[in-house]
Amino acid sequence: MTQASGSLRTYYPILFLIVHGLLMADEPEVVHPITISGVARNAAGEPIAGADVYVNSVYSSAYRRIAQTKTDATGKYLFKNVNLPLGNRSNSKELRGQFEVFGIAEHYGVAWRTAKYFFPQGNVLWDQPGPDPPRSYGPQDDIVLDLNFPAEAKLQGRIVDEEGQPVSGVRLDMRFCERIHNDIARGILGAAHLMELISTNDSPDNVLVPQEFKIQYTADDGTFTFSQLPPECFFKFYVRHEGFGRRDLWGATTNTNLPKLSGRITIQTGDIELTLHKTHPLKVHVTQEITGLPGSAVFVSAGGEEYTDWKTTDEQGNATLQVPLGTYKFHLNPAIGTNFLRTTIDSPFQLTSTPQAEPHDLELRAACQLDVTIVNAENGQPVEGMSLWISTSDDPNNVDQIQPRELTFRSWNPPTSMVHREKSDAQGMLRVFIPPGVHRIGLRETGDMKGQIVVAPRGGVEQVEFRVQR
Repeated sequence: MTQASGSLRTYYPILFLIVHGLLMADEPEVVHPITISGVARNAAGEPIAGADVYVNSVYSSAYRRIAQTKTDATGKYLFKNVNLPLGNRSNSKELRGQFEVFGIAEHYGVAWRTAKYFFPQGNVLWDQPGPDPPRSYGPQDDIVLDLNFPAEAKLQGRIVDEEGQPVSGVRLDMRFCERIHNDIARGILGAAHLMELISTNDSPDNVLVPQEFKIQYTADDGTFTFSQLPPECFFKFYVRHEGFGRRDLWGATTNTNLPKLSGRITIQTGDIELTLHKTHPLKVHVTQEITGLPGSAVFVSAGGEEYTDWKTTDEQGNATLQVPLGTYKFHLNPAIGTNFLRTTIDSPFQLTSTPQAEPHDLELRAACQLDVTIVNAENGQPVEGMSLWISTSDDPNNVDQIQPRELTFRSWNPPTSMVHREKSDAQGMLRVFIPPGVHRIGLRETGDMKGQIVVAPRGGVEQVEFRVQR
């Protein structure tokens, strides 16, 4: 399962999974047929025949294309009874799906409608206002999504090396597309995108968007061109070539000068000139907090101002990353099922042209393994499908300081970075890994906002039982 994200954290071309318990992969997929229709038109209101129209499932648990078609001579398209995968959030038993419709037509910019939710129960619709209503549909609703194709815009540029020589064969992979809105004009990119084309954020081995639209390679003279783009939008591209540092490019189809995102990321417009730098080995050695043993199968990423790289450590806790010379900070993600935490190393490391005599040492923070049992208070029977909240404050005994948030943790199961949102199994049990310290932990589904105090020893194991009134 993938989790599409648009925050300004570093984007890695790996698959992100949201995990609701260890048995989820064995559960059969639930689908519901939906019918979608609409008309493709240009800016003058004229129908566009022969446009390619796609519908993708963009729900986190089922991220894939589910149907495609072409518009007829009158510009109409129809998807009849296509199966939409359904899932549910960890704190809800309500099934839902999420889908996105977009179209590509020759000589026009791509057209799309913002992602829509579908609730098969029909009684859990979302009616909040937005830039492209409605946000959701039920089984009795007619789903009509017209596509308005704008004039075609282009992004083009040239890529050179440190000596100013053109670099051919550089792969540019579109991984983000969003309409420019007020926040962007102020240099802010939040998590709640207003008009994002989510389908562009697919993994390299998944084909939600035609590859010829989202991927280009530089020519012998280092030039590249992306066509069929919508105007007044901005984009993110992965820029990759063997022997050069991995970096990203942000560009926009606008004549307006945009401020730096978050004060540090430049959005380029017009003719783009980009320089790639050659890589050098950066050796690291990961050890476990407390034991000092090698941290094997750990995800290690090094992030600089422009470049990133990542590797998985071997059995001795070693990894060699390839990055250009510069200053880097590190992130560690523990191997799945181990009693450690996602770790950020804030102290920077300077990679120079002088070869490293020894690997750079990194320490993986220890967690506390929390084994939870949930039973019915009346008969002692296990309760399945429960998830946890956690609150950490200076005074856990003060109920006024309780600020519950969903209890999640991360792990690394190559090549997948997993976000765990655990639920109790048929035996009423679940296991989570939490930071050491004193916390309040409770059950999300019961509405109890007090929970119970848990003292979590560093590197240790703690057991907790919840008795639920049913």
